[in-house]
Amino acid sequence: MSKKTKILKISPQIPETKKIEEAAEIVKKGGVLIFPTEAVYGVGGDFTNSEAIQRICQIKNRPSDKPLTIHIADKNDAEKLAENPPAVFYALSKTFWPGPLTLILETKKSSMGLRFPDNKIAQKLIKESGTFLSASSANLAGAQPPINLDEALKDLDGLVDLAVDGGKSKIGTASTILDLTSLEPKILREGPINKEELNKVIRQKRVLFVCTGNTCRSIMAEGLLKKILDEKQKKDVKIFSAGVSALEGMSPTRQTIEILHREGIDVSNYTTKVLTEEMIKSADVIFVMQEYHKDVILRKVDWVGKRIFVLDVPDPIGRPLNIYQDYFEIVKGEMGKVLKRIANMVKP
Repeated sequence: MSKKTKILKISPQIPETKKIEEAAEIVKKGGVLIFPTEAVYGVGGDFTNSEAIQRICQIKNRPSDKPLTIHIADKNDAEKLAENPPAVFYALSKTFWPGPLTLILETKKSSMGLRFPDNKIAQKLIKESGTFLSASSANLAGAQPPINLDEALKDLDGLVDLAVDGGKSKIGTASTILDLTSLEPKILREGPINKEELNKVIRQKRVLFVCTGNTCRSIMAEGLLKKILDEKQKKDVKIFSAGVSALEGMSPTRQTIEILHREGIDVSNYTTKVLTEEMIKSADVIFVMQEYHKDVILRKVDWVGKRIFVLDVPDPIGRPLNIYQDYFEIVKGEMGKVLKRIANMVKP
């Protein structure tokens, strides 16, 4: 009689620390285990351990040249693995992670599929292991992915070092796979997240305006572009602004509010935003008011240079209303270039 795999039952709501540590120890020692996710049950091991990865492929009768998905426990971990993720990655991960979406991204050497499972056991297991998990569904190649441990053990009992029982998978369908390595994202497998849901995020262009304090110029540009696009009934562009030296939560200057009010634009309730790395990385295109702002951005994120365009608008701060009006006219004059750039935008 073949040896049975040890089963470790863990609470899916409040995973027991000692049990998570026991499961993580298997991973640390280069072992292979079955574990639950919200989609289906997976079989995985340390993504840096080639022997563990080879063993997973052998267990599943899976071609060794077919990459496994890497499971992470924090969306920020993607940057540790991927090479300069495209802007659309940040929008997709913000919308669908943690969840049943595998995103294929470029690395320095090739590409890899990343997934952030929405399952407390999986997340705690990954964190406690101190690594990421290379994994695939816990079934033989070509078979139906298992949604509970009994189904997983039907083929894999005795072949893995441990089987974690976390109850029935919440979704019960293998994750959606989306390839972000080409100019246009491509769905390789449609799963719980469908094409329409993905396209709603993918098709939305993200435009960022940047100035110094986010109290004048970038607010003018944001407000004006929103008005223009509203009049055109274009709803596929998300517009936001920030300042490289902004104080969070301040109001626009009185002159900015008045100038925009004349244009039928109300920014009286706007509050200033500090420019962050996430804003920069998630923007498809970035319009800055001066070269200085571009330099600051590139010091924060040095690989977004091709997304940045300088509008050459002087700073009116501390100047009288007529100077604000003059500089606003410069912003208005640049809107043609902004609209053209948005219209010609190709997703990275």
